[in-house]
Amino acid sequence: MKTDVGSFGTLQTKILLFLRVLIFLPKILFRAIILLTKGKRLELHFFKPDSIYCVDGTLNQLSWNVENAIIIIPENSSKPYFGPNEQVFKVDHRKKQFSLTCYGVGNKIKTTTSIKVIQLGVKNFGETSLKNPPLKLKNNSFRIAEENLDPAKTLLKSNPVRLQLKVPQKIRTITDVHILNQLSRLQKVQTLQELKDLEKKTNKTNTYDKRLL
Repeated sequence: MKTDVGSFGTLQTKILLFLRVLIFLPKILFRAIILLTKGKRLELHFFKPDSIYCVDGTLNQLSWNVENAIIIIPENSSKPYFGPNEQVFKVDHRKKQFSLTCYGVGNKIKTTTSIKVIQLGVKNFGETSLKNPPLKLKNNSFRIAEENLDPAKTLLKSNPVRLQLKVPQKIRTITDVHILNQLSRLQKVQTLQELKDLEKKTNKTNTYDKRLL
């Protein structure tokens, strides 16, 4: 036999409410006598939720303002009330309407209110298309990046080197002439690469001169 959990919960709530009404029976009778003696009539000012628009699973609250009530019973509540009060509840998308029953001397008022529930589901990101397609990298993109990160190559592509050298006014020996030629070549150097090439050429020349000697 299959048991309806919701029906069992409702039945349990009704049983608890009945037992609590029995506990508060002396108070209920006393309020009825006082209201009957004073001729007070039941008045309902409002019954509403704190938030009409709410998200499924969040907390909300029902509040009401009732005067001259012997007893007040919210729908599906196991607790009786006797005046203005509030009741906190968890929002369920299956339950959007609520009722409140107020008992007075010789009359009864039943009112309802409702909420609008918004359900937030988990979106499937696998079906989401990218607004901006991935960039297509060319084959030489990484090579260019490596060259830009290489400090040696970066220095070789730097601005020309300006050298200012003081040449002696008097040239007396052949050695001085050789030095002068080297200095003149050095003055024409504009980059570090040309400077390295000149150094190699000078080393070769000096080696050849030593052999002649």
